[in-house]
Amino acid sequence: MGIHFWRHKRSFAGLALVLGFIVFTGVGYASDPYQFNCYVVGWSHLQQISPSVYVDPTMQPRERIRFLRDIRLARRRVGQFFGALKDAPIIVAGPLNTVYRVYGSAAGTTGITHLTMVKDYTVLGPNGVNVDVISHELTHGELKVRLGWNNFGKVPVWFDEGMTMYNDERPTYSEAAYQKLTDHGRTAPRLSAIASRIGFYDAATDQRISDERVYINFIVAKHEFTRWYKIVGRRGVNQLMTVVRAGKNFTQAYKEIEDGAAYATTDERP
Repeated sequence: MGIHFWRHKRSFAGLALVLGFIVFTGVGYASDPYQFNCYVVGWSHLQQISPSVYVDPTMQPRERIRFLRDIRLARRRVGQFFGALKDAPIIVAGPLNTVYRVYGSAAGTTGITHLTMVKDYTVLGPNGVNVDVISHELTHGELKVRLGWNNFGKVPVWFDEGMTMYNDERPTYSEAAYQKLTDHGRTAPRLSAIASRIGFYDAATDQRISDERVYINFIVAKHEFTRWYKIVGRRGVNQLMTVVRAGKNFTQAYKEIEDGAAYATTDERP
């Protein structure tokens, strides 16, 4: 079974358009080098193996085939959750951490998605080239597209990460892990405490403590979103995104949709 590897056409006109966009939006290397590098990935040493996927040249043919398969499976999973896919991010990956350090972040080895006004960029490290992490990252972009660029910041971080974790089936973030690590919820952080980026991605002086706190924040976010989703379903998710996009307060809408769905379920019982 063969595989066709796309070759990117590096044109000066295309590069000029990209650089013009960067200048227009004010995003430069100094302000965000990782995002800047993603903008010009088509003119890098990375190889384009599909219209929207770039990989490090060291990724072996079998790894590339498996990676493209995992992307298809992740897209199917996320598409089933939302009902359809609306975002079309550029995906950048490599078997070594060098690619992640150039396009993703200075820390971590898993995955990150740079959300922009025009295009989203998902960067995967060596621990992120799998269906679960790809599904996780794709969910970020799908939520942003549905809320709109100007409204994405109106939802708390725990909701965004809780939704992404719902589509991420890694066992280390399971309900069993939540029950064990939070003493059945008794020591779980309050949602209000992990609503902001600072609160969620806590940066304690001790890196070990910080990593542990962030890990717990992820499993708490997944637990809460899963609980809510079991009540409201896809219809409730779509309703929430619609009303938040229209300007309604997230916290109020979140509760009203849950109450309405719970009431409807109770009302239907014989």
